Amino acid sequence: KLIKQLESIGLKGSELAIISAITLGEKGLLSDDVRDTFSAAGVSHILVVSGMHVGFIFLIVMWFMRRASYRRRWLVVTVGLIILWGYALLTGLAPSVVRATFMFSMMLIFKVMGEKYRMKHALCFSATILLLCNPNTLFNVGFQLSYLAVCGIVYFYPLLYKRISTLKSRPLRWILSSVAVTVSTQILTLPIVIYNFNQFPIYFIFSNLFVTAFAPFLFLGGIALLPLSYIPYLSVSAGWLMNYMVMIFEYIIHIIVTIPFSTIKIYLSLFEVICL
Repeated sequence: KLIKQLESIGLKGSELAIISAITLGEKGLLSDDVRDTFSAAGVSHILVVSGMHVGFIFLIVMWFMRRASYRRRWLVVTVGLIILWGYALLTGLAPSVVRATFMFSMMLIFKVMGEKYRMKHALCFSATILLLCNPNTLFNVGFQLSYLAVCGIVYFYPLLYKRISTLKSRPLRWILSSVAVTVSTQILTLPIVIYNFNQFPIYFIFSNLFVTAFAPFLFLGGIALLPLSYIPYLSVSAGWLMNYMVMIFEYIIHIIVTIPFSTIKIYLSLFEVICL
């Protein structure tokens, strides 16, 4: 029903498929060409609802919580938890979404209680709960990539950021911190990615910098389109604007992929992956 609402305001083809994947986790509309292009650029994670998408919702909830009085903070947190888990249910409870929702939920509760939040503990606790519910989740590629990516950020990002934080230029700090996050996630996920997809995107840092800047507009814009689709005239304008934004986004990703030597083919055995 939600996808039909997006269609009713003018979204179609690859633009509809990309917005449906980013906002609703519906990947059935994506063509093989779009999947291959995003994979070759090293940004296929944008097409899968993950911690980044849940994080946007979490930041909005945190913004309201900081501005609420002490008595109303629990109300904001309760509504926030309902929204977070409602979104997780809407997108199909994928392991990466459950992991992110679980961790952000704990973070919200700890914040409102005034307790110290330890991401390492939350990461292990959420993984334990998921594996107790279904041990076969361990062999899910999404589960492996999601947890390894966060482990990379938890253990490697602080080491990289120590050097970046001393820089005086704020724009340079933002760019380098985004690069540091990308590199931190790749350190542990790269062997799994190469083993499953047999390719390594050479320009993944540049493409992920672009995605980091563009993704919030696509995700929040796609979410905003759903209620706007019921408003005459405004829905058509919003649909046209989003359609144009997705076209630009897709075009730039395509340019990155067409740069010479953008990807190389690599084949690893399971033993080599374990060694790495």
